[in-house]
Amino acid sequence: MARIPAYTSYTTWTVEELIEAMSPNPSRNKKVTIPEFQRRLTWPPKKREGLIRSIMQGFPFGSLLVYKDTDSDGALDNYKLIDGLQRTQTLMQYMDKPYTLFGLEKISDDLIILIASEINHYSDIDCLAARNIKKIGKLISTWVVQSRGFTESAGWSVSTLTEELLRNMLNLEDETKLFVALSYLLSPDSVYRQQVQKFLDSIRSKIDISRVEIPVIVFSGPSNHLAKVFVLLNREGIQLHRYEIYAAQWLDCRYRIENSEIINAIWKKYGELQKAGFTLDVALEAPDERAKIERKYTLFEYLFGLGQLLAKQYALFFKPVKVDQPSPFGFNLMSACIAGSVTEKVVRQLPENIRGLELSRLEECILESIEFVYRLFKPVLSPHRIGQMKIPYYHADLQIVAQIAMAFRVKYNTKDLTELEGWEKKRQTLTKNLPMYFLQDVLQSNWQGSGDSKLAECLENEIHLRRLPPSKETWNQIFNVWFRNHVNTRHHAQSYIKDDFAEYLLLRYFSVNKLQKSDSYYVQHIIPIPRLISPPSYYHEYYGPINTIGNLAIIAEDDYIDLGDKTYVEYLNRRRGTGAIRGPGYYNDERRKWEDLLHCEENLFPSELRQQAFESFLKGRFELQKAEFFKVWSDHIPPA
Repeated sequence: MARIPAYTSYTTWTVEELIEAMSPNPSRNKKVTIPEFQRRLTWPPKKREGLIRSIMQGFPFGSLLVYKDTDSDGALDNYKLIDGLQRTQTLMQYMDKPYTLFGLEKISDDLIILIASEINHYSDIDCLAARNIKKIGKLISTWVVQSRGFTESAGWSVSTLTEELLRNMLNLEDETKLFVALSYLLSPDSVYRQQVQKFLDSIRSKIDISRVEIPVIVFSGPSNHLAKVFVLLNREGIQLHRYEIYAAQWLDCRYRIENSEIINAIWKKYGELQKAGFTLDVALEAPDERAKIERKYTLFEYLFGLGQLLAKQYALFFKPVKVDQPSPFGFNLMSACIAGSVTEKVVRQLPENIRGLELSRLEECILESIEFVYRLFKPVLSPHRIGQMKIPYYHADLQIVAQIAMAFRVKYNTKDLTELEGWEKKRQTLTKNLPMYFLQDVLQSNWQGSGDSKLAECLENEIHLRRLPPSKETWNQIFNVWFRNHVNTRHHAQSYIKDDFAEYLLLRYFSVNKLQKSDSYYVQHIIPIPRLISPPSYYHEYYGPINTIGNLAIIAEDDYIDLGDKTYVEYLNRRRGTGAIRGPGYYNDERRKWEDLLHCEENLFPSELRQQAFESFLKGRFELQKAEFFKVWSDHIPPA
């Protein structure tokens, strides 16, 4: 009968033992480090606080899984933390500042009054006055919260607290007076000392978890089983991120990285764990800059760093993530470019799919493809609204990945990265097609949901290349449906719409030529909001399609003039009335300038602002905006 290997044993460590073992230079016989495939720190403060409160209440809180390195030499037993990173970080953080859950309300009034009356003997001020009683309570609370341990060596003692109170309350500069006061207050039989010691012991008994025992599962099997154990543990539980599981699965797939920015991004991730006090295996392997450059990195590490690089260099396309969080873009882009799919099964096979390809060359081809698509969209996406705080993202993540992957696959052979015959002509076709598909997909919400199957269909059928984008007739239908829906839904008379609403993208397409001379713009309401929400207009504060696209224009910063509550026609008439504009010729020139800026003719304005008249104005103006679109993008639109 086959014998089951006995690789697992069980023990307990105290919290104090665990924290000490996590330090860079432990004084006892245990040392715990973090393997390179370990996850990032993700627990929010509320969850960390919940764990500590559970421990204080005596509730079970789970076990840790560590790997014992049986091949290690020396006096230390070396362990790797496989499962329990979030709990361990919570314990380390709490033990560093163990009194963070302590509150002022836990100090009794009787104790504060006792302390005040005792130190009052050495004071020129009235320590028993209400304001000074309050100050003493606050000083005690602050001292407790800022304490960093439970022992005298850590400063947790009656004498340390007393000296803190005397120096802050009495401003004692004479060390002799301070010595006399301390000698009296700290005498063994003083009521003051006994009561303060009792107070400190009471707090420590409630919140000192250093002696609490933690169940520990010790795995001592072959080290090459570690990643498999990690995957099995985390596949069944709550996954922190779809891609983090690959950190363990791809341990044997390693590359030398030439891009220093990718290397720096990888080490910023590890830096977050080091800041939390953990000792990392990778940091021991690569202790200096030279070693970091020469080290071979896993495919997970590389794609993690690539994702961070993309979010930094191509911010209009790729949303930023935290420095220790995997961005999906590195993983999805490489898989889409090479394999034409981003399903989990296909991404998991990336090491096999890129075997034999030079990583630096593959990176170069992917970045070139991104740059090609980026140049197409930069005129539309790069100008920003004055006052805009964040980059708006109109597109779904996989929508832009699919377009970049299409640009990659028409130029590069996925087997050896050589350039394909006739790629130049195909790229020319994509130059005209991609901006049109991008806008169509946003207006019709074609990429809602995960988008995995949509991406695979686009790449397999070469939709961006082989199918014609919408004709003028089709665009008219798309625009009219979209406009009708948005007139009915934009019912709030706020002075803005969100920057990532499709209105702003469509406005950018209408005005792309006018925005070339400026990297920023203002949003102008053609009929100002005050005119629409104030009597005698039809609309009021919470009703009416005031912010629909027919009433909006974007104007380059250099061309902007604040019209206040006037339409541009009223503004020009007022200037003519004051003599600022003389003669019909100058007036007509100014009028035509404004009509061109706002895509709005003078005769379009309604004579009264009632519902039917205003919505008729919106429709008429949208027709002018569509005409501008067809004029600007005429060479991108195939004939019907």
